[in-house]
Amino acid sequence: MPVESAPAIRLSEYLSRIPGLLGRDPNLSWFLTARAFGMVGSIGSAFYTVYALGAWDAPAAQAGVFTTLLFVGQMAGNAVLGWLADRRGHRLVIILGLGATLAGNLIAIGATGLGVFGLAFVMLGFQIAAMNVSNLNVMLEFAPGPAAQPTYIGLGTTLLAPVAFGAPIAAGLLADARGFVAVFAVAAVGASVALALLLTRVRDPRAAAVTPRVA
Repeated sequence: MPVESAPAIRLSEYLSRIPGLLGRDPNLSWFLTARAFGMVGSIGSAFYTVYALGAWDAPAAQAGVFTTLLFVGQMAGNAVLGWLADRRGHRLVIILGLGATLAGNLIAIGATGLGVFGLAFVMLGFQIAAMNVSNLNVMLEFAPGPAAQPTYIGLGTTLLAPVAFGAPIAAGLLADARGFVAVFAVAAVGASVALALLLTRVRDPRAAAVTPRVA
């Protein structure tokens, strides 16, 4: 069966359609806003290892333990999140991933030893699994049809590129100026805002698709 495709258009015309598309689909706009805050929520994870090794004067071999814990979280996430996405939707998977992100940042802020801090890496692995399963796949469900899916995938990546590029740089500057705990605190706020938006403003696109769109 041939795959449905959209007619070719010029790049300028394609880009001019994006504001109107977002205006007609507030659910998508809220989702992309939540994802932007979710990226801010992820900035702390890049500093977990260097913070833990310095805070508790741990040997370099501890980094290997942290990597193992990260893989444990990722394997556990991969084992259940694909199954869950098939049955309950990708929005739920992303919510769970953001919950793990928030938990990881809170653990990093409050941990009193390496044993507790290691749980932050388990949460990070679970978050990575959630992203791998649902971050792009959910955009296919937002699209109104197969012909629009490439456009929605593009929106889900390129529109958020400035945040993905700028947030880690800002996190590094904040770490230099105020320390790693300040980065974890900002990340926790970002993850909390993302969770709140997903829970209160974003409808599951799979469920929304059964409701006729209002012109």
